This record gives sequence, C-alpha cells and structure tokens, in this order.
Amino acid sequence: MLYSNWLKCATVVALAVSFSSVAMGSTDAFPPCGSFVLQGGDFEYVTIDAGEPGQSIGDERLGERVLLDTDGNAVGVLRWVSRVVDVVDGQVHDEVALNQLVYSLPDRAIHATGQIRYEDILSRDTQPSDQNSIVVIGGSDAYVRSHGEIDATFTSDGLSRFDFRLHCDE
Repeated sequence: MLYSNWLKCATVVALAVSFSSVAMGSTDAFPPCGSFVLQGGDFEYVTIDAGEPGQSIGDERLGERVLLDTDGNAVGVLRWVSRVVDVVDGQVHDEVALNQLVYSLPDRAIHATGQIRYEDILSRDTQPSDQNSIVVIGGSDAYVRSHGEIDATFTSDGLSRFDFRLHCDE
C-alpha cells in the first residue's frame, strides 16, 4: 500500500512537470481584482485510495488542469488536492470532496478552497456537476490580499468555466 501511494505521488510529480511547459500569456490579461473568466482545458489526476478499499471517505485526488482564456489560449494551470468527506447517500459513484486549489497564472497565483459534490463520477470522468462556489482565500503578488469567490461550472463533456469575482484589500 505504501509503495502504491508513493508510485501515485510520483505520477503527480510527472503531471506537474508535463503541465509546467504550458506557455502562459501576459499578467496584464488579468486584473489584480474584479471579475474575469477562465476556462478549463485538458486535465489529468491520480486517485489515492487512502480510506477503505474502493471509493470511501478519506480518498484523495491530486490533479492539474490547463487554464485557458476566453479565446482558448493557455494562460495558466489549476492544481488541486481533493479529499472525499462523504459518500452521498450510499450511492456508489456520488461523493462530496473538500478541495484546496491553486490557480497559477503568469507571475501570480490565486488560492481557494471549496466543497464540491461529484455525481456519477465514473460516467462523468470525475467532473463535478452543475455549479459550485469556491472561496478565494488569498494568493500571491497582486492577489496576496484577495478574497471573493469563483463560480465553477462543469458539464458532463469535461468542459469547465471559472467565473472569478475578486476583491483586494489595498
């Protein structure tokens, strides 16, 4: 089991290296605060079966998703860690996960957290359903004192949209 978890962590490192080569646009494209939209592109993740064998509370997912501007240009990377905190009503493929997310943009990052319900994760390729609000808890550079929320909308075809509403304390 320990060897298996180490192997999965090594896979996450490989994911980080593969996505780190994504060319990112200018920081001028993102206001330090206010509203803007990013879209989710390709993603990869690994699941660590940390709870009981099979889907259970305590399981973790580590992943990365390419972030795109509204024109489809790669502008950053979303990295996340999710921990399953509930298996919904005993449904085999429904769960609630607590997520820690970092939206890495050129020369800055936005840190966020949120609880997201994943429905029918096998047929939806582990995509959350409907719309979920994620709380911004800070960041780096221009976002160091930011707060606000991100409305994350996911669909069954793997597409995602992130609507940012950020406020900064100057």
